[in-house]
Amino acid sequence: MADVSTRTRRRWRRFVNTGRSTPVRLPLFQQPTEVTMSTNGAAIGPVIEAATDPVRGFRWRDGAGRSTTLPDLLQDPSHPTAPLVDRHLDALDEVLIAAAGRFGEVLGGGRAPEQTERSQLSELAHTLDRLVHEYTHALEISASPIAIQGGQIVGTAHLLSYRARTVIGTAGPVPLEGELDEPTPGVVPGYAEMAEADPAAPWRGARWIVRTPDGSRLPARLDMLLRDSSGVDRKLTQDTHRQALQTTTSAALAEDVDASVAGGAIDWLLYDWLHANRDDPSSVAVQITRGRLDDAQMIVGAARTSLTLRARLDPTLLDGPPPTGTSARRPPPGSSHDIS
Repeated sequence: MADVSTRTRRRWRRFVNTGRSTPVRLPLFQQPTEVTMSTNGAAIGPVIEAATDPVRGFRWRDGAGRSTTLPDLLQDPSHPTAPLVDRHLDALDEVLIAAAGRFGEVLGGGRAPEQTERSQLSELAHTLDRLVHEYTHALEISASPIAIQGGQIVGTAHLLSYRARTVIGTAGPVPLEGELDEPTPGVVPGYAEMAEADPAAPWRGARWIVRTPDGSRLPARLDMLLRDSSGVDRKLTQDTHRQALQTTTSAALAEDVDASVAGGAIDWLLYDWLHANRDDPSSVAVQITRGRLDDAQMIVGAARTSLTLRARLDPTLLDGPPPTGTSARRPPPGSSHDIS
C-alpha cells in the first residue's frame, strides 16, 4: 500500500486552494482500493463501492455483495483490521481531494454558495461525518491504535465538514459568540489570552481573544497568533490551545451539558487548531508534526466527541442512507480494477 501521508501531501498541494477566489480544478475521483478476485471475477472479500458523485462518498460491501460498514466488517475475526482501516482512510482521502477541488472556492470564502451547492454542501458534511464515525468507531471496537496519518485525514475531514456547515449556517455556536467587542481598523495593542466561556462549566469551551489596554476583548485566532512577529511564544500558545481543547472534550460528555453548546465549542476549538496547522496557507490538508502522536489522538478524540454530541441532537446524523447512483464493474481476472 502506498504511503498515504506522502501521497496525500503531494496531491493536496496540487488540487486544494480554499483561501483564494480563483477557481480550482476538480481531480478525477478514482476508486483507490484493491479488490481480491476469484477466478470467475467475483469478489471474495470486502470491497469499497464509490458513489459516482464524490459528495456521497462510498460504502463498504461484504464478500456477498451486501451493504455494510467498516465497524461491522471488523466484527468478523477473519477480516484483518489494519488493511481494512487503511483502505477506509485511503478512500476517505480521495473523497476529501475531490470535495476540496469542487467546493474550494466556496469553502474558502471566495464566493457565496449557489442554492444547489447549499444542498450539496449539507450532504457533503453528512457524508464526511458518517465516514469519520465509521473510522473512529472501528478503532474503538478493534482497540486499534491511532496513527498520525489517521489524525491528518480525520482532521482534514473535520475542517471541510465544519467549513461546509459554517457556509450553510448549520454549525454550532462559537464560544463567547456575541460577547466580544468589534475590532477597529489598524494595529491594536493588547495581550492574547485563552478566555473560558464559563470557568464553572468547562464544556462551554474557550477561545482566543486579545485584551486591549482600554478593557476591550477582541476575537482572535490561533493562526493569527502564530503568525504574529511581536514575540508570541509559539510553543506556549499551542500548548495552551491543546489544553483548552482537551479540557472541553473531556467535560463535554457529562449528562448535564447542552449538546449544542458543547458540540459547538469542540468544533470551534478543533477547527481553530486545524486551520492553524495546515501544511500550506492555501491548503486544507492538516499537518501533524512528526512524532506528535498525541496531536493525532487529540484530533480523533475531539472529532469523535463532536459527532457523539451532534448525534444527540440529530439521531439520523450518522445513519446512511448509503450512497446512491453507484455503479460497480467487475473486471475480468487479472485486470486492474476500477469502480466508478
